[in-house]
Amino acid sequence: MNNNDIKTVTLTINSEQAQRKLDDINRRLEQTHIKRQDAFERGDRKALQAYTNNTTDQG
Repeated sequence: MNNNDIKTVTLTINSEQAQRKLDDINRRLEQTHIKRQDAFERGDRKALQAYTNNTTDQG
């Protein structure tokens, strides 16, 4: 076989569990955005940097 071969994969997921995880991620992201905006409005550069890194380091 080589890289041009076509393969079939069957993936079964628990859609309810996946939706809960996605909802949790979105909730945490929204909370971080609010905290980052608050830090910006206060002029708190250290907190702003921490919240900015928090959103980009989530992988």
